[in-house]
Amino acid sequence: MKILLLYAYFRPEQISSSHLDHDFIEGLLAAGHTVEVVCPTPTRNVDPAVTWSLHETLEDGRLSITRFRAPKERRNPIFRAIRYFFCNLRTFAVAKKIPDLDAIYCSTTPPILGLVAAKLKKKRKIPFVYCVQDIFPDSLDSTGLSKKGSFLYRSGLKTANKIYSAADKIIVISEGFKKNLLAKGVEEKKLVVVPNWVNTDEVRKIDRADNILFDKYNLNRLLYYISYSGNLGHTQNLDMLLSIAKRMRSEMPDLRFVLLGDGAERERIAERVKNEAIENVILLPFQDYKDISHVFSLGDAGLIISKKGVSENSIPSKTFGYMAAERPILASFDLESPLSHLLSDVGCGVVADGDDEEGLVRAIYEIRKKPEIGACGREYLENNLRKEVCVGKYLDTLTDACNAEKE
Repeated sequence: MKILLLYAYFRPEQISSSHLDHDFIEGLLAAGHTVEVVCPTPTRNVDPAVTWSLHETLEDGRLSITRFRAPKERRNPIFRAIRYFFCNLRTFAVAKKIPDLDAIYCSTTPPILGLVAAKLKKKRKIPFVYCVQDIFPDSLDSTGLSKKGSFLYRSGLKTANKIYSAADKIIVISEGFKKNLLAKGVEEKKLVVVPNWVNTDEVRKIDRADNILFDKYNLNRLLYYISYSGNLGHTQNLDMLLSIAKRMRSEMPDLRFVLLGDGAERERIAERVKNEAIENVILLPFQDYKDISHVFSLGDAGLIISKKGVSENSIPSKTFGYMAAERPILASFDLESPLSHLLSDVGCGVVADGDDEEGLVRAIYEIRKKPEIGACGREYLENNLRKEVCVGKYLDTLTDACNAEKE
């Protein structure tokens, strides 16, 4: 089959889910399919040493990448929304000209990209598979950009429902996501639960003596580090984390918090760290995927933090990166979330309720006493969430969607 993949961010651009796209494409090619990728030109987290072009043909002609020129992404939400609409128009204009397609795939990054896939499905009369990595417009409410019942929220819900209705199959990353969409009226026969995975062959434990990030950023290997890798945005409770860091300077002087990544809040947080002289917080840039094992192995513990009520249905993908690197996980998250239950069941982390500052401080003291629990996480991944199994479910979902279309 010839599969069209629509992306808002694609290599050499890197985001937290880049490895999922890489593994999925690798699986499609290994299964004998041909892949067409349409995406904008990269604008963020790009290694200047990596070359790319507007048109690339790889894998003996079975992988084609078509990029269109797009304005650089900015942090302003209004400009970003305008850019998304522009990219949607260009994506449709490019994709509609690609001949002999058998199926379309895209994800919720950004949430309106599914509208392009829905329109292409109608025009080309081929199946469309939608991967829900974030539930829209719930995310508007959780980030404070809009409230439930507002015009923007209602418009977002109408948009999301239109995409759900058009999709032949919908991949969701957790049972919580599935329940959420069922409550929104999505047909159960469309929904397939496939957790995000990590490639345990690529992500592994790196001993501190061999971790290149310590030398690259002149970090003292004798200190205790809690590391966070990922988006530095509105949903992460970064102000609470800075408050904890300030009080921990005297309570635990050898503790350092390392934040690796980018996002809408990075500049503001950097200003707070500088202006308030929070010396035990270190901000580092997003790292290249080739160093992913070093990233997830950097901390003595890996941090997952979110405001209460924001992500109660999800398990952040960084969870599995920490687990693969055998790092104990420190979580500030909803106690009844799938993440909290996972860490409790596997025994590889300590959880404090979201927004509970005192609870998170206690969890920091507790996790320092349990360095050995990180090994349980990797064992769980190898037994339950191997890349090959999850990618296989993606491929089966595409096949089912195509077979249903023919019936």
